[in-house]
Amino acid sequence: MDYFDIHKYNKNRYLAEAGLASSKSQLLANLLENSITQIDESLNPRDLAVAVGIILKENYDKSTSTQFMKDLHLELDLSESLNEEINVNAVENDFQTKFNVGADLWMHGDNGKLKIKSQDTIEYEEFKEMVKFIEELGYKINLEQSSNWYYTDGDKMAYPTIKFSK
Repeated sequence: MDYFDIHKYNKNRYLAEAGLASSKSQLLANLLENSITQIDESLNPRDLAVAVGIILKENYDKSTSTQFMKDLHLELDLSESLNEEINVNAVENDFQTKFNVGADLWMHGDNGKLKIKSQDTIEYEEFKEMVKFIEELGYKINLEQSSNWYYTDGDKMAYPTIKFSK
């Protein structure tokens, strides 16, 4: 028989009776709101999105991030598709086949990021071909935020990346 935590049971019962009981999601929302207030009461929504993105990238896999976006769209009552313009899986597969390298493609609205899973710097000419592949889909490449370099400091890795938008 599992251990019964009477303290936790009574705490939850008292909170429920006082109308203070919350779901995990509501508790997390309260903690985030308090943290945001401590950092900057007028926090830009983009900063919040970037922070959540960092957490997702560092602690969760891609399928979890995709489910997160679906849940977020449901919570915000957004009806548009997450990837209206392109079929992410098809483009990812085509890219991997053409260049014989693993890749992760993320889309959010008109913005996208292609992470190339190469543990080596990609030669400039090949990287130009990869950029051209994305451009032929009708996207504009942000060359300042794109890189053909692979880097690791032992703890973290930076893969070659192509960032783009409509």
